[in-house]
Amino acid sequence: MYHWRVGRLGGSIYVAKRFQPVGAAADARRAHEAYWTARNADMLEARAYLASLQTMTANDW
Repeated sequence: MYHWRVGRLGGSIYVAKRFQPVGAAADARRAHEAYWTARNADMLEARAYLASLQTMTANDW
């Protein structure tokens, strides 16, 4: 079974026809995507925190 995925890559929009696994392969893929989604959210949060530290002045410390 296939599904369409639309995304952005380097500012340009791309459309990819991806194979959608079923059964155990689908469960493994969902777990994999959930892991990376959570990890990317953590990275974004960490980057935002570091950016907030960089914008501080000496008086903020």
